[in-house]
Amino acid sequence: MNRRALRRLLAAAIARCLFGAVVLSGLCSCALVEHGNVSFDISPDGQKVVFASADGDLYLLHIPTSRVSQLTRTAANEGKPAFSPDGKSIAYAAAMEGRRGSCLFVRSLDGKRVRQLTNDPATSDSMPSYSPDGSHIVFARAHRHRPYSMGGWKWDDWDLYVVKSDGTHLRRVTQQKSYDVSSPKFLPGGSTILYAANPDRDQADMAHTLLVVDVSGKKPPKPLTSDYVSRGTAWHGGAWATEPDVSKDGSIAFISDRIEPFHYDVFIMNRNGTELKPVGVTQVSRFSNSHPAFLPDGRSLLWLAGREENAGARPIYSLWKVDTDGKNPRCIAESMLFTHPLRWKPNQ
Repeated sequence: MNRRALRRLLAAAIARCLFGAVVLSGLCSCALVEHGNVSFDISPDGQKVVFASADGDLYLLHIPTSRVSQLTRTAANEGKPAFSPDGKSIAYAAAMEGRRGSCLFVRSLDGKRVRQLTNDPATSDSMPSYSPDGSHIVFARAHRHRPYSMGGWKWDDWDLYVVKSDGTHLRRVTQQKSYDVSSPKFLPGGSTILYAANPDRDQADMAHTLLVVDVSGKKPPKPLTSDYVSRGTAWHGGAWATEPDVSKDGSIAFISDRIEPFHYDVFIMNRNGTELKPVGVTQVSRFSNSHPAFLPDGRSLLWLAGREENAGARPIYSLWKVDTDGKNPRCIAESMLFTHPLRWKPNQ
């Protein structure tokens, strides 16, 4: 297999789950859970975490009391939850029985109101995120369901869409038909969207990078980071930038291996791409880190730290917290939170 073909194979694998053997530092003797079945968001007051469990339902963790409550109990496979700015509603994706793809829903936190936002049987919608004022939701939509070269089926031709929070005025923002898209988020002010994607699916030497696009969709996306792979014989760090999150002041956190290939750290930078620095969470998880999310004060974040239980297996993850300067990493929850949420207790 030549280098280009090998890189395509590796990139596809990473897009599904950041892989590699992981060394844990002993700061937390956590049992862990697979990232592919876990997604979460933090409430605007920083007191709650909404998460999708391995059973496909949504749950709420109240951080101060460690109390877990169940939000959904359906036959659908629900995931990618996102809090509204007022903390009263959650947007999420749900794969319902009889459908190949996912649709978007919004539900009130008390469960009294549930509204379906999208329902196109020819597409799959995921990764919703609210605008700062709560009036709109950006999400990623795949337009093609095709056989995957490594077996099974894959949703492809991803682009960004924006819809009003009541489900009206759906419109397409990008026209890139990307191989993969990750974590669209509004930047402060609500006029610009940040996301990660491969900006040119036909360029084998281009890796995922961070891009920004005007919410109007009138201009093409622009790269915020330059993450090209050398055309020479050596792999160069910085070839991956994905899963961005945005703080209230516009700081951006994302996952990258720009220091050492396949060693995935959390990085933080200004909204214009300057003053980039690693948080240093490889001290906890050397290879597999994922899904950084700022807490409301912008001084700390949660992320998924992982390891492999067996060689060649997909990474499994636990929920950690760390200050943005890299200090005080600590385990918040281990696998039982995600596999048996209502039976979970801290430090199990």
